[in-house]
Parts: sequence; C-alpha cells; structure tokens
Amino acid sequence: MGDDYNKVINDLIIEHNMNELGEYGEKFIKEHKDEFVSIDDL
Repeated sequence: MGDDYNKVINDLIIEHNMNELGEYGEKFIKEHKDEFVSIDDL
C-alpha cells in the first residue's frame, strides 16, 4: 500500500529478473556439472 505504479512495476521486473537468473543458474549447473571440481578435491 502506498507505492506508486512505477515502484510496483520496478519491483515486479526485479523479481522476474531474479527468477530468470536462478533458472539460468540451475540450468547451467545441470549442463556443466562434470566441469565443476569438488572443494574436497582441492
């Protein structure tokens, strides 16, 4: 309550971008899982 339309829209865009980044990160990790090194192996 009390937020103007610009703030609401901006907040929705930020939330959307964060969700997209999370999905991209999960996809990247799944596709490149064999390229990562365990910290225990270092």
